[in-house]
Amino acid sequence: MRDPRMSAIGKGLKRRGRLMAEAVRPPRRTLDGVPSPQSPEGADGRPYVAPPAPRLVDSPVFVLSSVRSGSTLLRVLLNSHSQIRAPHEMHLRTVHVHLSRDFTADAMRALELDKDELEHTLWDRLLHLELTRSGKRIIVDKTPPNTLVWPRLHRCRPSARCRTLAHRGVGPTAGRAGSQACGGLVRPTLTSRQGP
Repeated sequence: MRDPRMSAIGKGLKRRGRLMAEAVRPPRRTLDGVPSPQSPEGADGRPYVAPPAPRLVDSPVFVLSSVRSGSTLLRVLLNSHSQIRAPHEMHLRTVHVHLSRDFTADAMRALELDKDELEHTLWDRLLHLELTRSGKRIIVDKTPPNTLVWPRLHRCRPSARCRTLAHRGVGPTAGRAGSQACGGLVRPTLTSRQGP
């Protein structure tokens, strides 16, 4: 009669040999793998750029500021107004759309959309959802990293109102970025009082 322990050891060795063989074998291509998306090109060979889609929020306000500049206090004050919704930092720039298949990009192109415009539409929907839930008329996003992506904010929302928030001790980078933000529409009206 065979010892059951020897049978278990034999099965374990066979299994280990099979797993080792699979580990050193080149990977197999599977049909359900997700290919990397390719941007469809137009007739002239350049990547397709979709026209701007209609927006639900007419003119949101973006407060461009550095960290630790008093923007949270400003947000709380603005949010206390009966017609202004200033939610916690929304971080819209980190909300992305992933077109996982080649045919998805083609389908979106037929709808006159590309990856950026899909993301901008999603951002607009998030702003609209927050505005609708609050019952207010104006929405303000004061996420400090928006200062780094203001050209994209302007491309997404040419009608957006951008304001800079500067305080004593802010480096020249924030001031320079803020003065050009949103196509030169920024007026540095939100500044803290300079001390003696």
